[in-house]
Parts: sequence; C-alpha cells; structure tokens
Amino acid sequence: MVDLGDPAWRGMVCVETGNIADNEADLTTPDRLEERLGEADFVILTTPETPDTVGMFNTGLFARMKRGAYFINIARGRCVVTADLVEALRSGHLAGAALDVADPEPLPADHPLWSMPNVLITPHVAIYGTPYREKWEAILIENCRRFAAGQPLLNLVDKEKRF
Repeated sequence: MVDLGDPAWRGMVCVETGNIADNEADLTTPDRLEERLGEADFVILTTPETPDTVGMFNTGLFARMKRGAYFINIARGRCVVTADLVEALRSGHLAGAALDVADPEPLPADHPLWSMPNVLITPHVAIYGTPYREKWEAILIENCRRFAAGQPLLNLVDKEKRF
C-alpha cells in the first residue's frame, strides 16, 4: 500500500490501468512520467508552478500522450506551452482539452483556444466550492490554534520547492 501523505509521493502520477470500479490504480513516480504517459486516456495536470515545471507540457510530452487522449489542466497555465497544446489539438493527436488555467491568463479574446470545439475553458475555478472552502477554513482555524500554542503549523510551504 502506498502512503500518499509520504513526501516521497508528492507529485505522484497515477496511471489508471484497471477498472475504476475495482479501485485498481497503478501508481508511478514523476520520474517515470514520460514512459507512462502514453497509457492514459486522460491526463490531468495538477503540479505547482516551479522552475522545474514551467513549460513542462510541451511538444515532446504531448507527442508521448496516447493519440486521442484528453488533456486537463487545473494546475498553473505556465506549466504548459500553450502553442504546443494548440498544435496537438489541431493535429488531432489530442482529442480535446479542458483548461481551468492558461498562459497567458486571461487568454486574449482572439486566442485560437476559444474557438476550438474540442476545448472547454473555465475561469480558474476548479477548486472552488463548499467542501474546499470548509477545509481551508478548518486549516486556518487549526493553524491559529497551533500558532497560539507554539505548535508546528499545518501545510507549510517548502520555500526551496516553492510549494
């Protein structure tokens, strides 16, 4: 069993190879992304923006994706080379994309992504909603309690990793 709370699995890549109803997911580490990318029908990018992830999804990674796969970005727009995504969609290599973020953001009114029938664009709202707000509020309240008690805080940012 993999402990996804273990720091070694931050940035974990999940390649679903089994039946979702059977909860059979095949987990792999980020260093194997390129070799495993072609197995996924849907690729969901959730990485933070760091110097290592800016432009990470480019022509090379899009070419490694399975022909007919879908790309979903709920991470940061700058993690994707937008012109390369547009080309992968226009060529038909990717079946479609759902983008909650883009580079640049906001996209100019005349950007080609707006007129592509196989692209869904949302206004950077993927994480909004009551469950997330309640979780954030609970963490804030708990961190206030911990700060007052001189205890370690939850969800600290690693300034070297930038997340």
